[in-house]
Amino acid sequence: MPVPQYIADLIGISRQEVLDCHKMVAVATLVWGALHASGELIYLISQGSLMPSLNITSNGENLLYVFDVLTAVVLVVHFGIAQMCRKLKGFKQFPGLLAAVLLLVAAAHWWPFTFFLIPASGVQATSIALKLAEQAMAAQGSEIQHARTIHIGKALSCATLAATGAVSFVWWIRQSYMMSNNAGMHFPFLFPPAAILAGFGAALLVSSVVIRSASRCRQRIELM
Repeated sequence: MPVPQYIADLIGISRQEVLDCHKMVAVATLVWGALHASGELIYLISQGSLMPSLNITSNGENLLYVFDVLTAVVLVVHFGIAQMCRKLKGFKQFPGLLAAVLLLVAAAHWWPFTFFLIPASGVQATSIALKLAEQAMAAQGSEIQHARTIHIGKALSCATLAATGAVSFVWWIRQSYMMSNNAGMHFPFLFPPAAILAGFGAALLVSSVVIRSASRCRQRIELM
């Protein structure tokens, strides 16, 4: 996912350094993803179980391999489109959307990824809340620069805590379902993406409230 500018400001690095780190992580992800997918493919072929492993009607656990294939496909497509979008100015937002899809599919394939993405959910949600606050302040004739100095750290912390709570709640529902007598093996693969989306939604809501509340308090102080 793209790193918001306010994160670069908080940790004291330049925009170019952020881009360089982003590219390095993207290439490393592609390499390790290709290594993982190819290794698993070679293993399944050597065992003669490639096609049976993709049969999700007989065994719901085979969705693990199906999402593995989907993750690999989306990863390759995302990398290719990201390279093309450097020259296409009208599609700058598309790689970010495709990256979100990639993370959701990857979490469905490997559920611990859900918890690793909690900080990223808080960062992206705070970034969107900050942009919405800037737009609202601009519409009111206030200085946009003020939005970037209004309790960003507090908003990010609250957003991360909210995402953690939402993910934990969805995971509690998942645990209750898995311990029930009628639990199947297809439905559980929906919980990781659902938990990520719930965490992002909670983080966006909480960070928006924190930023807007801080903005109103600052405006009242300036009017005094």
